[in-house]
Amino acid sequence: MKTLPLLAALLITTAAAQTQAYPDLPRGIKNGVGGLIGNTIYVGLGTAGLKFYALNLSDLAKGWAEMAAFPGPARDQASATVVSGKLYVFGGMGKTTAEATTSVFNQVHAYDPASNTWQELKTRAPLEIGGGTAVAQRDRILLFGGVNRNIFNGYFTDIAAAGTDMAASDAVALAYFSGRPQDYHFGKDVQSYTPATNTWQSLGTAPFTGRAGAAISFQGDALTVVSGEIKPGLRTAQAGRATVKDGDVTWSEVPKRLFEAVSLGGASQLMWLQYDDYSVWQGIFEDGKVKVAE
Repeated sequence: MKTLPLLAALLITTAAAQTQAYPDLPRGIKNGVGGLIGNTIYVGLGTAGLKFYALNLSDLAKGWAEMAAFPGPARDQASATVVSGKLYVFGGMGKTTAEATTSVFNQVHAYDPASNTWQELKTRAPLEIGGGTAVAQRDRILLFGGVNRNIFNGYFTDIAAAGTDMAASDAVALAYFSGRPQDYHFGKDVQSYTPATNTWQSLGTAPFTGRAGAAISFQGDALTVVSGEIKPGLRTAQAGRATVKDGDVTWSEVPKRLFEAVSLGGASQLMWLQYDDYSVWQGIFEDGKVKVAE
């Protein structure tokens, strides 16, 4: 049995103590986006179509309110984060019309809660951001990863061309899904966007295989990238960390003994933990310690 330090247990139990029930969304949402502005959560897109909802955490009794609809087209797997009181939404995947094939979008939209309005900005990302992730660094936004636009769009174009010919459709799918991770050219560049000046910067390239749908966090000057797909249908357990300062990114190894509390529940604080070797463990908090059974 492995034992975690008391500090880790205290952090975990504190997080558990702060959890509470929230009102259900008006509809289920996956592959959407969201952000926290002030004390209000905003979520939408994905399976919500063009709809956006807001929940004031200071007045949960009012539940979710429907806000101004996204100006379209609808999209999945866009990237979003908050800077200076506005929610910025980048790219995503979808159809421009009902008859069009699925493709990667490259627009940037901003939502202003003060006026409950959307604006499509006069800019576009230098690199595709379908299935990428975004995080704020003070007054700018860092974006990482995503599918390769040419390869992704080409797959759906070829599938559409195959039509009802199942043999042709299967051949397209086989060719698409049989590649090695490096053959898909998933994004591994860190891009930055500064809304105040409407400008982009390239901050460098990660030293590992590109990925889509990764989880990222930013604390201080440290950008951490966790998991994500390295090819369609194949996710990696690898994590990477970088120091982001001004116009440069310096990558380093993830510290040993890094673990995450993936879920919490029950009076005994049952949880899943992930160690530096990427194995998963189940733990129980008791006697002032988190005991993790192999």
